[in-house]
Amino acid sequence: MSSPKVSGGRERFLLGAGIVLILLGLLTNEIFLARMVAEEGTLRSGVVLNAVRAVSLMLIAAGVAISVLRRREIAVNLLLALVSALVFGLLGGELLLRAAIALGAESVRDPRLYGGWLDDDDQWKLRYRWQEKTRSALAESGFEHHPRYGWVATGTPATGGRAVLLYGDSFAHGVEPTPEPMRLAGQLDSNLPELPVIDYAVSGYGVGQTYLRFRETHGDYDRPTIVFGVMTLDLDRSILTVRDAPKPYFTVEDGELVLAGPPLPAQPEIWHREHPPELWSYLAAFVKRRLRLAMGPGAETEIPYRRAEKMRLNRAILGAAVAEAEEHDLPLVFVVFYPLWQLESEGWREVFLREELERLGARVLDTGTVLRTAAASSPGGLDDFYHPAPNNHPNEAGYRLVAEALAEMLYVKP
Repeated sequence: MSSPKVSGGRERFLLGAGIVLILLGLLTNEIFLARMVAEEGTLRSGVVLNAVRAVSLMLIAAGVAISVLRRREIAVNLLLALVSALVFGLLGGELLLRAAIALGAESVRDPRLYGGWLDDDDQWKLRYRWQEKTRSALAESGFEHHPRYGWVATGTPATGGRAVLLYGDSFAHGVEPTPEPMRLAGQLDSNLPELPVIDYAVSGYGVGQTYLRFRETHGDYDRPTIVFGVMTLDLDRSILTVRDAPKPYFTVEDGELVLAGPPLPAQPEIWHREHPPELWSYLAAFVKRRLRLAMGPGAETEIPYRRAEKMRLNRAILGAAVAEAEEHDLPLVFVVFYPLWQLESEGWREVFLREELERLGARVLDTGTVLRTAAASSPGGLDDFYHPAPNNHPNEAGYRLVAEALAEMLYVKP
């Protein structure tokens, strides 16, 4: 018994559908998908790469089969089966994921499944929604809301007169269990008895917040000496609009830095209510996240997602900081900090900071050089100068080395 013939219109439709599937298969490859999620991207992970190739080949094979068999009823069935699997699979997956999130399933309520902690606003917005400790983290850490800076440490002194002003994040400020007198500001103050050291560094700041704080506070002093701390991951924080609480941030428009964010609401929940996550699909966000992670050379911090944007923005901020110091005739030293684990190999941030600060003609203290040199003759190596993971900040001994090296660069006659 012969197979029923397919009408001309249906045959043309099946041929067109087959061609579309072939084109989708050609587009659904590692190069195209990587470009979709990051301009500089190439997929490296074997599992993800093999899955992408399998999907691509499946679509191409289905397209070829439907095109060749378009005169037979099996082509219709194959197309219907494929479309049904795609539509109901994606829709069902999204509904199941949303249902599990709504029911409070911890396995799917991890914000880092859908966005990166380094450079994705949605990840921080989901943290605020899903993790109760995040909503009070800043207050419990001794910070208070500030409508201009986002958050500041309570009780920041302002003495006026001549001083050394220290700016930066937690690596400049120091963290527990290092006692405050043994952190950088305290030890630097001991090494520079002629001038008080005022600590304006605040945990969680990016380069943008550090520059903003520097720009708007140095005028309270008489030609102060500026220590501008930059931890490598501060480069990523500059592009965020929120980090637990909303924060000020800069953009580059027509080659100029533009400040956005302030004035910030007194209560972070107001901002979060008015700025919900921009995810239209949790499943799509999950897939994009897997693709982005697959582009890294084994380390999440080295994936190329938004790297060009980070470099462009931070280049402008660092240049503005140098220009601000030159305009007001302020002695300026940049201090580059690293988490312990980032000293094991050279990453793009270290290279970028070294080259950019050299281009700007800035004075720089590279703590990596100081600590690596000391570690070469220390029994425990770098571990002797850092708190162990997950802290990864310098300890008392590490800050002592940095303070001594910095004091040699900063000595100013009273």
